Amino acid sequence: MVERFNGRIEDVLQSHHFQSGEELEATLHR
Repeated sequence: MVERFNGRIEDVLQSHHFQSGEELEATLHR
């Protein structure tokens, strides 16, 4: 399950191109 979660995070990073860790955290906690 963790592997699937990590894979999903990679997809999100590739599609949204976060500029900062704060922006990433804000999206993850929505």
